[in-house]
Amino acid sequence: MFLGRKMNVNDTLVALLPSLRLFVATGNREQDHLWRKAYTAASDVFGEARGLALAHRLQKALWAVMRARPVPLLVEIDPYDTSLTNDEVLFLELISAMCEEHTSRAQDILAMLTYGTVDADAIRNGLSLAALVGGVPSSQKKRPILRVV
Repeated sequence: MFLGRKMNVNDTLVALLPSLRLFVATGNREQDHLWRKAYTAASDVFGEARGLALAHRLQKALWAVMRARPVPLLVEIDPYDTSLTNDEVLFLELISAMCEEHTSRAQDILAMLTYGTVDADAIRNGLSLAALVGGVPSSQKKRPILRVV
């Protein structure tokens, strides 16, 4: 259980928590069929198109982090439990930091999650999820329009 500081996490990420837990259980080979439930949970909250896209990017980001770790991610067994493990908090804060373009904070959190490894796939997939969740990479921000006066 996570007992500690208040999290600064996007509401979309909090709503994806059941899918996160189901994907981790699938990735840990505990129950291979749960990936379907993870996609369904996201679709139920966000609608089919957005929910499936979010779930897909969440799965890729999670599994990249899981591959970079020497030990499995620890998550609550019940997908709808309101308690959080430290690993869940770190993952949610990682994506939040990426949404807010806090690069050094995101690197520090990723290093904590992966026990010192800053994995390129984890970064790439995390940024992809962050872009869909609500962050806009600086390369895609609207540029000022020049007008002739």
